[in-house]
Amino acid sequence: MHAEKAYLFRHAVLRDAAYQLQLPGERAKLHALAFEIIEQLHGGPAPKPPPLRPLETAPLAAHPSDPVAEELAEHALQAAYPQRDETPKWTDARLRYLKRAAAHADKQARPGAPQLWKEVSKLASGAERTEALRRLAVALQQRGQLQEAERVYKEITPNVEDAGPPDHAAAILNGLASLYLEMGRPELCESVSKQALNFAKQSESRRIEALVLVTMANHYTEQSQVALAEAAYQRAIAIHRESQDRNNEGIALGNLANLLKKTGRTEEAETHYQAALALFRETGDRRSEGNTLTNLATVYRQSGQHARALGTFQLALTIQREIGNPRFEAVASENLANLYMDMGELAAAESLIERAIAIYREIHSRRNEGNVLTNLGALYRRMGRLDLSETMLLRAREIHRETRNRRFEGTTLNNLAGVYTDLGRFQEAEATYAEALLIHKEVQNHRGEAIALGNLGIIYTDTGRPQLADEAFRNALVLHRKVRNRQGEGFHLCGHARCLLALQNTDDAMRAWREGLEIIRSLGDMQELARQVLAMQAACADARVPPLEIQVDSKASPRASENSALPA
Repeated sequence: MHAEKAYLFRHAVLRDAAYQLQLPGERAKLHALAFEIIEQLHGGPAPKPPPLRPLETAPLAAHPSDPVAEELAEHALQAAYPQRDETPKWTDARLRYLKRAAAHADKQARPGAPQLWKEVSKLASGAERTEALRRLAVALQQRGQLQEAERVYKEITPNVEDAGPPDHAAAILNGLASLYLEMGRPELCESVSKQALNFAKQSESRRIEALVLVTMANHYTEQSQVALAEAAYQRAIAIHRESQDRNNEGIALGNLANLLKKTGRTEEAETHYQAALALFRETGDRRSEGNTLTNLATVYRQSGQHARALGTFQLALTIQREIGNPRFEAVASENLANLYMDMGELAAAESLIERAIAIYREIHSRRNEGNVLTNLGALYRRMGRLDLSETMLLRAREIHRETRNRRFEGTTLNNLAGVYTDLGRFQEAEATYAEALLIHKEVQNHRGEAIALGNLGIIYTDTGRPQLADEAFRNALVLHRKVRNRQGEGFHLCGHARCLLALQNTDDAMRAWREGLEIIRSLGDMQELARQVLAMQAACADARVPPLEIQVDSKASPRASENSALPA
């Protein structure tokens, strides 16, 4: 009989009972034996990790025992029977394997990383204990446990000057600044990041300076200080390349790509995302790989590459679920929901948005909650639930103002003005678009600016001001093409065609309409195609010209009002 079969237990209670029958001293010997056997089966004793520092000169070298390091640490704990003389030996072994297990869990983005760093902090002392607590805070933040991370930071920041060399203090303060940024507390983020930079400049290594610069650049991006943000990212990337820090170079490149995307430089953004992806795959950073795939998929979506966007979003969501990263699972879910909205799959979009809202509320991410409420308001509008859409958008606007999220405030105003248009409240819609335009220009959101201009063109057309509409459409189309927003270009080409009919420019109207319909057809949005045909038929009747016939899917049906504005 094989030993493995002889000692199988039919129930965990039986196994526990058999375990408890052993005397404590005998149990300790069995744990020691298990430790030695497992260790030998996995390449022998693992090297002792170097002292914990915020800036490791190189990642901890992998060892065959790393996947079972947590199990070895537990056996070392149980082997340390109080009456035995070998207790210090087992305590050292436990700390050695806890450090390795925590580092391995971090690299693999496993859910158990926070608890492992907490255990390390209980055994470590001095600067090593402080660094273990910092890593605990980082691990908590990465998993969306923001309030718990803040509590840990508050435990170690009062003594930050005693944390060791300046780079230790800079790393702690930089982590806290990053946390405040995510929690939507920009004043604290800016204040703490400046303190971090002061310590970083005293450090012998410039790597910590680069990390602080990225946090400051992220803050500048959120505050729409584009020139400051771009300069800080470029400085950080140069330092990371100089120090050959490949993973952090990828993070800085990805963040710069976010800025480029937000300011309409989508081709540059795609190039930077691809470069960052290559670095993350080289270094095995699955968490950052998943985040970057989400951002890259958004570029594909906004340029109308729906099939490519869908595959990339699904890969990103798979990675986030595999590594147990709820915060970025929510980010991927809400962005995939936006794609489903573009494709007319509204039920699938609603399910994903509800999941994202639940996660953000659970992890107390106020800023992200506001963002996804904007998306929910846009979805309700698409579903014709206009009163509920208005309620969600007004609630989202309150959160954006509370967290000083100007970019999303502008996007929310675009959507809110669209609701007012659908309800026939044209004066409110026009005023709201005007307010949104000021924000879009302030934050250099060319995509949002184009949507607001084109939708204003629709209002001007419907309220008998075709000359104003013509100018608004022409400006909107220039921006749509600049940022490669194919959906917006197709939608507003059709709107411009109706405006041109009102100006009795029939030939240009028909050319714009055919071009717009072709774009909409290429995106697979048959509902929108049907709505545009009905709208054009009405416009042709008003202009007393024959309607252009076009074959439309008989199952497609128009949504919202005939002259509805483009969702933001």
